[in-house]
Amino acid sequence: MNKYAIVYLSFAAAASFTAAASASEEHQPVDPNAPAQQQQQQPPQTSTGGGFSLPSPQLPNPNTSFNLPQDQFPVPGSAYGQPQQNPDGQRPSSSPQEYLRTGPDAHFVIPFGDWSKHAGVGIGASFQLQLHTIAGVAFTARSGYIFHFNKDADSITYSTAEQPNLIGVKVFFSGNEGVFVGAEGGYVRWKQMRNWDISGEKGNETVAKHRIGATLGGGWEMEPLHISLQLFVPNFPLDDTTEKVQFGLMFNIGIRARVSREGISLIPTL
Repeated sequence: MNKYAIVYLSFAAAASFTAAASASEEHQPVDPNAPAQQQQQQPPQTSTGGGFSLPSPQLPNPNTSFNLPQDQFPVPGSAYGQPQQNPDGQRPSSSPQEYLRTGPDAHFVIPFGDWSKHAGVGIGASFQLQLHTIAGVAFTARSGYIFHFNKDADSITYSTAEQPNLIGVKVFFSGNEGVFVGAEGGYVRWKQMRNWDISGEKGNETVAKHRIGATLGGGWEMEPLHISLQLFVPNFPLDDTTEKVQFGLMFNIGIRARVSREGISLIPTL
């Protein structure tokens, strides 16, 4: 045997060994406990030519998925990225729904002190607006008329009336209903008629004055009912500094209707 035959047999033996090793790797059993990505990884292919083995370049598996935590990589439009939106396309608002309560009130007034000398028990009515824009707080405005029964003193009959136009605020202890405290202030037009008959001499006069009035009190409100008790001061004098400040108690009862974008309702929303 010559030397060329020996070289040829050596190359043939090396090629056979390489082919056997590749077949063994292709039939290697898969471990069920191994990670999924390792099981899906393809074994490297080799190209043989002339007895030489060159590894083929490995490409990433297109079916491989990567799960990344959202708190580290925010997705646009998610809770970690841009603010979420409601189904109607509007961003959620932190402020409560705005609505209006409105309705009539009946008043029963008991004067005290110097006021009671020239004014009897008063009855009246007013129309009130109540705006809810902040949870637990309501802004109020009302205008009305209160008439007092006649009172006789020193042969003079007094007939008194007030026209209060007040604005104020209410603070509820729980939500927008239930027990509340409140205060009001504003303009009050005070009017008094005086009739006398002294020793056969009769006469009368009407006096009208402009006042600053105020109330302070509390009550209970649950749609559609409103009940309150207030300290009523109808005359902080503007044009007569010698006049004494008058005060009394005012009891109020009324009905409230809710006015909102959905409409008008006298039935409470549960």
